[in-house]
Amino acid sequence: MSQQPSAPGLPKRFYTSVTSKESGSGWKICLDGKALKSRKGGVLVVPTVVLADAIVAEWDAQDAHIDLSQMPMTRLHMSAHDLSEGDAASIREEIARYAASDLLCYRAEAPVELVRRQAKIWDPIIQSVEQTLGLKFVSAAGIVFQDQPNESIKRVNQIAEPLGAGELIFFRVSLGVTGSAILSLAIWTGLIDPEAAFSASRIDEEFQIEKWGRDAEAEQATARRKQEFTDATTYLTLARASHQES
Repeated sequence: MSQQPSAPGLPKRFYTSVTSKESGSGWKICLDGKALKSRKGGVLVVPTVVLADAIVAEWDAQDAHIDLSQMPMTRLHMSAHDLSEGDAASIREEIARYAASDLLCYRAEAPVELVRRQAKIWDPIIQSVEQTLGLKFVSAAGIVFQDQPNESIKRVNQIAEPLGAGELIFFRVSLGVTGSAILSLAIWTGLIDPEAAFSASRIDEEFQIEKWGRDAEAEQATARRKQEFTDATTYLTLARASHQES
């Protein structure tokens, strides 16, 4: 009998079956009939059946060892499930901070092709978010700080206040990857698809790549960030229904 490769630091798979069970507040994930617990020890409750199915599939796909790095829906939902009031407040504040100095509001002064590319891609996104959410942003050329209207920041705070834990986890990841509250809000409202949002966040980087060529190490880092972003947007799609229905 051949031995399976070892996996240092990873716990061994200790269960045979993975199922989901509806409960009063959602669905529980059961390993051999026992409810899965979060990192903080509470029973993990999943708000939607589609997210429960995705988490079940991740646990069922584990081989001899459990590798949480390959289980993005599980990781993200555990983070959402264990989100403290303090952490939730910090994420809400972070959304407003990014809106106050948003990537899309700082434009290149040169070269002309980059200036045009930013305007072509970013302006329609900003306009859609403004019209949909009642916001107003001011763009500026260069890196000198540009104040945003106080009413817009107040409005962003109003939008952030009722966000559920799953949505806040999405924003935490999206803000870090894209550097933009505007892009994150555009995804949250369904105004732009995640692929287009990720591309929009990388206009400057891609322009430099066209000029100087690609770097293998940088490409790998970009791929990891894109996967993290894709996982977060998928999680938002699966998890947010419960908040919208409440």
